[in-house]
Amino acid sequence: MKTLDQNDPYRPPAAAVGPAPYQAEGWRTSVLILVLLQLLFYAFNAASGLRAVQAGEISVVAFLASVSAAVCLLAGAVMLWLRSRAGIYLFAISALSAGVALLLVPTRTGVTGLGIAVIASLVCLRATAPRKAANPQ
Repeated sequence: MKTLDQNDPYRPPAAAVGPAPYQAEGWRTSVLILVLLQLLFYAFNAASGLRAVQAGEISVVAFLASVSAAVCLLAGAVMLWLRSRAGIYLFAISALSAGVALLLVPTRTGVTGLGIAVIASLVCLRATAPRKAANPQ
């Protein structure tokens, strides 16, 4: 940070002074780790979900909603990694699919999937927002 001129203490420094720019890297990395963990949970529970569908314990619609939530979560993570705004829509679709699956069959995996999808869509919205140019003087 520049100091004030000793000859004229009321003159502002020559460099532009303002708040630090938003750093989305930490948030993006955290969300990508959460999505990876959630996809691992989905992968470990997929076989038991398929057996439950075959046994008639849960509906096919609930299983397909859960699978579509996982697929959209994966695609949204790829779009977030590539800094594409399409990730926002994919995370939103994932949240809607997880919500449908939760309405039909409430599970802990579905609750965490819904929460991660909502948080990821907000982080993606912020991380891919267009930046304002600095005020040249």
